[in-house]
Amino acid sequence: NGNFLLSNDEEIHLETYLAKGKKPPKQEILINFNRKISISLDRRSGVISMSVSMNDPKLAMEVHKELIDIINGRFVNIKKLQTTEKKEFIQERIKALEIDLNNSEKAIKEFKELNRLISSSPELTLKLNRLNRDNKVIEQIFILLKEQLESTKIEEIENAKPLIIIDNPNIPYKKSSPTTVYNLIYTFLVISLISIYYFFVKESNNRRINDWKINSFISTGAPSTYISDNII
Repeated sequence: NGNFLLSNDEEIHLETYLAKGKKPPKQEILINFNRKISISLDRRSGVISMSVSMNDPKLAMEVHKELIDIINGRFVNIKKLQTTEKKEFIQERIKALEIDLNNSEKAIKEFKELNRLISSSPELTLKLNRLNRDNKVIEQIFILLKEQLESTKIEEIENAKPLIIIDNPNIPYKKSSPTTVYNLIYTFLVISLISIYYFFVKESNNRRINDWKINSFISTGAPSTYISDNII
């Protein structure tokens, strides 16, 4: 639905340009547009190659740039959705762990207030160690999630443009089709076949005409002579 500039600086509406003055269904225009885009993926390197074929070189470049921006936008939305879900999950877990951590610290405090002579009792020492161990586990998970939350916030900023463009779209220096050399070869072959066919047909016709003349001469040659013998 966008407007683009041609090589002669004429502004055109892409949908109108693809319709070529007709009024086909929008689905047909999209199918036609899809045929002009080629995408390939190198599975080893992960590099995606895309090319756009148009009747105007500048239009091909401008449409190519717009497509890259659209793809980048889609990636950003996908990454943002994934990051948002991850961030919300981490924040909920942090809230729950914060409550557990407060309860754990409170339990240790109350235990120490109630038991002043812990070191003299092996049973109380064991119970305190368990409380401290549980508190340490909760504290470590809490710190880990805090770090994850900060990493997720940084990731949101980094995902502004997830695609790294190795080679930017440029104006094609030569047309991809129709290829002049191939057209000349094709034209030469077609003309040669037509010439050969014409030569053989002409020769065949000449032979038929000559054969007809010979046969006609033989069948319409000198008249027959009849001799009548009379006995006297």
